[in-house]
Amino acid sequence: MDPSMTQDSPFSPALETFFGSEQLPEDALDLMEAHGFLTALNIGPQAMEPPQWLAELFGGAIPDSAEGSEACNELVNLKAAIHRTLYSDSDLLLPCTLEADEALDDSDLRSWCIGFVAAHLLDEERWYERDEQLASELLLPLLVLSGLLEEESEEFAEMAADRGLVEDMAQQLPQVLTELYLLYQAPEEKPGFDKSARGASKGSPRNGKKSAGKRRNG
Repeated sequence: MDPSMTQDSPFSPALETFFGSEQLPEDALDLMEAHGFLTALNIGPQAMEPPQWLAELFGGAIPDSAEGSEACNELVNLKAAIHRTLYSDSDLLLPCTLEADEALDDSDLRSWCIGFVAAHLLDEERWYERDEQLASELLLPLLVLSGLLEEESEEFAEMAADRGLVEDMAQQLPQVLTELYLLYQAPEEKPGFDKSARGASKGSPRNGKKSAGKRRNG
């Protein structure tokens, strides 16, 4: 991924401390997943208040300790910062990269995409209501890079095993995210997505993804 499309860390010390502590609930997203999750919440058509999405992010219950409350406030601030970037029509700087010699399974990029897809699956049908074909094409890189569909789709497994395709999809994520934001948050703007960013898209990513939502740690 182009270094200009990444940043060292968007996370505050309080977030890094809490997410690295034993106070973090076992089923919570990790920090990289959380950033992807918050990005999807800002982009997608679903409207969720902080108590609802915080509970989802933490695996069912919002931490009630002082440190947990501070972490929640920082997550709200992070979500707002992501929104400001998207609203300003700037490419979102991702806190992850995919090096040429790095396995996708072990990458921060996969974790980030798992978080994005986890938020997408909270209300997945609404993502396809406006333009199912375009939404399917734009979501394809995120679904492939998340790895959530590899076990149930040979096609997704083949795409994930194609190093060149994976790197192309990773490099094009900022553009994909911008186009998704335009699709849902600025529908009067006609998304002008570059078809080359779809890689080797073959068919709809909706096929066989119903059971992927609870497999983000698999």
